[in-house]
Formats: sequence, structure tokens, C-alpha cells
Amino acid sequence: MDDVAVALAVHVLGIVVWIGGLSLVTTVLLPVVRRRPPAEGWALFEAVERRFAWQARAAVVVVGASGFYLAWRLELWRQLSEPQFWWIDAMAVLWLAFVALLFVAEPLGAEAWLRRREQAAPGSGFARFHLLHWVLLGLGLVTVLCGVLGSAGGL
Repeated sequence: MDDVAVALAVHVLGIVVWIGGLSLVTTVLLPVVRRRPPAEGWALFEAVERRFAWQARAAVVVVGASGFYLAWRLELWRQLSEPQFWWIDAMAVLWLAFVALLFVAEPLGAEAWLRRREQAAPGSGFARFHLLHWVLLGLGLVTVLCGVLGSAGGL
């Protein structure tokens, strides 16, 4: 089996776990959490988040490593500056956003900020958090769609 095929398969698998997990959190977990009393909602959110955070981080690392490998192996670096390959830039920007969220914002206290916001105005913290997830999910799905179409020559 060709190393590029393996790297591409690993890349796609990582994206499925990453964006699929984001979809689950956005469309299932957060609506349930928002309908619960604040203390109960926090307990549920933290229980699920604790179990899922490492999966999301691992998927983002796998996607980044395999993406960089593919860019190196296929010599795609010059395409990052070519307008017709904008979808490669979109993939990189989305990946960087998630690296910042999962490896910088969360460890620096994004959850503590969300808790304070929720305590000050019940419903507002999770509402903004949920909206952010919808935006990220929308961007993720569009990026996946455009990445597949672009790599198949359809854009």
C-alpha cells in the first residue's frame, strides 16, 4: 500500500472523528445541557467533555500531522498561495482555529469564563457556547465539502 493512500485514509478518519464529534456535541449534548438546571447541566457537560476532550485533541493532532505529511509528500506548499486552491487554505485555517481552541483557550480557562458567564446570567454562557459550536460545525462541514470537491477537481 502506498504511503500517500495511508496518510489520506488516516487524514479522513481523523476528520470523521473530529467533525463527527463536533456535530454530536452541537446537535445533541448542548441542547440537552441547555434544558437542564445550571448545576445539573454543568455536571452533565463536564462528564461528557472529560471523556471526549482527549478524542477531539487526538483527532486534531492526527489531522494536522497527516495533512502536513500529505502537503510535504505531494509538494502542495505552493498551492497554499494560489487562489484556485483556496479550499486548502480553508482547511488549514479551520485546523488552526481548533488547535487554538483545544490546546490554548481550554487550558487557559475558557471553561471558567463560561461558568462565570453562566452564573452571572443563567442561560447566556451555554447559549454563546452553543452558537460558537454551530458556527464551527457549519464552517467544518463546508470545509469538508469544499475539500472533497476541490481535491476531486470539482472546484
